[in-house]
Amino acid sequence: MSYRAEGANNGLYSMDRFENNNFNKFDALEYSFGLEIDDNGNITTISNNWQNQNQGNVKRLVIPKAFRTLKIKNNTGAKSENSDVKSSFSSSSIFAKEEGNAKTTTIANCKLTHFGLEDRSKGEVWHINTNNNKFFKGRSIYQNFQIDQNEWVNNEPNIQLDDNAVFYPNFILDKHIIAGNYQAFNGEIALGVKKTTEMIKIEIKKVQSELCLNARGENKIAVKAAFYSAAFIIQRTLAHDLDIHPNEIEISELKINQQTGIPYLYISDKLPNGAGFVSYLLQTNQEGKSNFEDLLTKVVNGEHPFIQSILSESHLNECKTSCQKCLNAYDNAGYHHVLDWRLGIGLLRLMLDENFVFGFNSDINFPELQDLPKLILDASFTFAKINQGDVIEVAGGLTYIQLRTGFNQKIFIKHPLWSNNAFNANRNAFLQETNINEFKNLFEVLRKPTSV
Repeated sequence: MSYRAEGANNGLYSMDRFENNNFNKFDALEYSFGLEIDDNGNITTISNNWQNQNQGNVKRLVIPKAFRTLKIKNNTGAKSENSDVKSSFSSSSIFAKEEGNAKTTTIANCKLTHFGLEDRSKGEVWHINTNNNKFFKGRSIYQNFQIDQNEWVNNEPNIQLDDNAVFYPNFILDKHIIAGNYQAFNGEIALGVKKTTEMIKIEIKKVQSELCLNARGENKIAVKAAFYSAAFIIQRTLAHDLDIHPNEIEISELKINQQTGIPYLYISDKLPNGAGFVSYLLQTNQEGKSNFEDLLTKVVNGEHPFIQSILSESHLNECKTSCQKCLNAYDNAGYHHVLDWRLGIGLLRLMLDENFVFGFNSDINFPELQDLPKLILDASFTFAKINQGDVIEVAGGLTYIQLRTGFNQKIFIKHPLWSNNAFNANRNAFLQETNINEFKNLFEVLRKPTSV
């Protein structure tokens, strides 16, 4: 890559043009931020200033000034994608960053925080590519320039590049460097882009002890699945009501309350500077209720057109988790393996009613729970067949699995969000069987029935 001098006058330019404030126009790493990640690769915070160091879990996050899409090197995609400019080699994540003091509203069992565009609060949404948590490794080159046919080209003698690297950028991936000993920045970066837009944070206020919504606890995968599924249901139903495409509303990665372990979610307008879509949820309708509460009520009562198609008899019989007829879409392909419309609707019901316990109290008279015994039964038969066991039926249509091999092992497949401790304390009310050795999570068994 070369840098062409605008308005060149027969190539007669001095380096003075690029000293002081002008020279940093060629620094590809000029817009750098601090990206902090946890041990699981999840983004925790983004600091506004890069301190010129990679320490611990803090990486350098760069907003690139320019980029290329032809023959991308050292990507983590399949070999067939190596030179395919239409392929996405590593996925990006969407991270919400709060700025300032935002307005908070309590609606039913939820706390909604609105980040607008005013000075007192601001919502930043980042799209971040960490190269599948391998990051982009390379070196920053502080370039010297010479004039050649009205172009500024790199004239760095200490770096030699292989034949495939036909450009000279500021940040060179290590794979292209074949010689030289250069002492400039040598490290790892993530790529990102940010925008300021309208954003709403949704937090659940109260959860009964019968449930475990701790995203670091026993049901952590199912917990995150429930929150993401609820978010996509909100996205789809809100888009339907506003007559817009669902991708006009973005869903950021979940964040987790440090005290309770319960996640909270962010939805935002896709357009920079906002479009008024998510803020519609906070407006009051003619009945004096917020549009958010009204939307949740229509969802859990099966009155919304989008939910009516999900609750149709044909879909109920066909879809155990998610499919193209309900939550699966092209735009959320990265979440298909965790989406579950039953968990999503149930979580939205909890947002309305703090006493909802997902059928733990044997009340399954809800559309998303009415076939829970059948789902457990079917999963039990599949699990028993694979793992050489027998299905034993007990009270209330529930079943457990008696393995024929091993140490008299008895396994019960339970609802993904029920607390193990609460179930242990009340197992007699469910199973009339005190010798259950192990619990399995219905969410995981439906996806991996061989997990003994």
